[in-house]
Amino acid sequence: ADQFDHKGSGDLIQDHFQLITFTKINELSIGLAGIDYLTKIRTQLKADIDFNKKDKIFTLKENELQINQLILSFAGSVRRSGEELVTDLKFKTNQNDLKSILSLIPAIYQKNIADINTSGQASLQGYLQGVYKENHYPAFHLQLSINDGMFQYPQSPAQVNDLNLHLVIDNAGGILDNTLIDLDKFHAKVNQEPIDVTLHIKTPISDPYFSATAKGNINLYDIKNLIPLEQDVDLSGLITSDLFIEGNLASIEKNQYDKFQARGNLSFKEINYSGSAIPEKVTVQQANLELKPEKVSLNFQALLVKIDVGANGSLENVLPFLLKGQTLKGILTL
Repeated sequence: ADQFDHKGSGDLIQDHFQLITFTKINELSIGLAGIDYLTKIRTQLKADIDFNKKDKIFTLKENELQINQLILSFAGSVRRSGEELVTDLKFKTNQNDLKSILSLIPAIYQKNIADINTSGQASLQGYLQGVYKENHYPAFHLQLSINDGMFQYPQSPAQVNDLNLHLVIDNAGGILDNTLIDLDKFHAKVNQEPIDVTLHIKTPISDPYFSATAKGNINLYDIKNLIPLEQDVDLSGLITSDLFIEGNLASIEKNQYDKFQARGNLSFKEINYSGSAIPEKVTVQQANLELKPEKVSLNFQALLVKIDVGANGSLENVLPFLLKGQTLKGILTL
């Protein structure tokens, strides 16, 4: 949390009083287990709390949490019982427009989101219920939905339409390993090119189970127009994907490839990038990755810092490398 300001008032010597608070954070980032969920989000919380010291109950009244342009209302209570916190909290969005959800994407929010044209319905709701104590977490549920969404910057040739998304993150309580992530639908058309993604994850800490698909074409020139980049950035090229994976990470670690499904291709064609982050223009004329349970086969041809570079070969242990930092293995001819 960067630039954190908080103020509050209440008659704290009373057994039962109202605590009026206001909190503002210019940049808030939240991550867990190496995954960034929110990055540099402008946040403010107006919270009026009914404080019952005798019964050790905090009751939220007329609360409003603003995350960039997304506004959530909270209701419920938190009660202390010995070393335990007993929670019963619910939240939901106060508005149903797509722009409020898009404001959570830093690249869009920081480039004057007020200018973007949107349509469609969006909602975010959830709850936190149960006991929190050492090594025990309450149940939590989060649901995000977008229906028939569209967004486009004025005077930009690129447009996203037919945007539909349904995401549920759920945990019945107890341990974090009980968390289920279910993205059963993500569909969008970028300049009429369809993109479809699904993702299902369970037991994310002990032995992550994945079931995921990704299919579609992405024109990077369209992405540059959809999400404004720095003025000196030049980006173009085509990415094509048709991927499927299903199984537990332990199956890969134990070389039990018969228990893990992985197939499909990811290709890059005429990718060009230049900008202040890299002093010379980078061009990938062509790159192809073929996915198999035991390895990822690849070949590519690129121009890096005025040097022609070609490579082909295979990489092993890719998922354990990405998820658990294990050693990446492979054989490449460069």
